[in-house]
Amino acid sequence: MKYLSECEENCLKFLLNRKDNVGFGNDDEVCLKDIYGENFTFAHFETLKKEGYIVGSIFTDTIYYYLTSKAIDYFSEKTKHIELIRKEKRVITIRYWLDKIIPFLALLVSVIALLNSIFKWWHV
Repeated sequence: MKYLSECEENCLKFLLNRKDNVGFGNDDEVCLKDIYGENFTFAHFETLKKEGYIVGSIFTDTIYYYLTSKAIDYFSEKTKHIELIRKEKRVITIRYWLDKIIPFLALLVSVIALLNSIFKWWHV
C-alpha cells in the first residue's frame, strides 16, 4: 500500500469531512476560498486525482469531484496495513532471537556436559 503524504492526507480528511460527501460517488465542489488556512494546496487535489482517490475536474479556482471507494477506505486500510507490518516485524524479531538463543543454549549445555565429565575424571 502506498501512503499519502501528510498534506495529502489532510486534503483527503478535508474532503471526507465535507457535509455533501456521505459516501463515494456524491458530487461536490471545492472553491479556492474553501481551503483558505488549511494545511494543503490545490496541488494536493491533483495528486489525489492522479492516485485515484477522487474523480473530477480541477480548474484554477474550483474543483468538481466525487470520492472513490479507495478514498473512503484509505484510513481504515492504512491502519490495517500498519498493524500487519507491526505483526510481521514482531515475528521477524522473534525468529531472529530464537536463532541466536537456541545455539547459545546448545553451546552452554555442551560446556556444562564437558565440565561435568572433566570433574568426574579428575575425582576418579
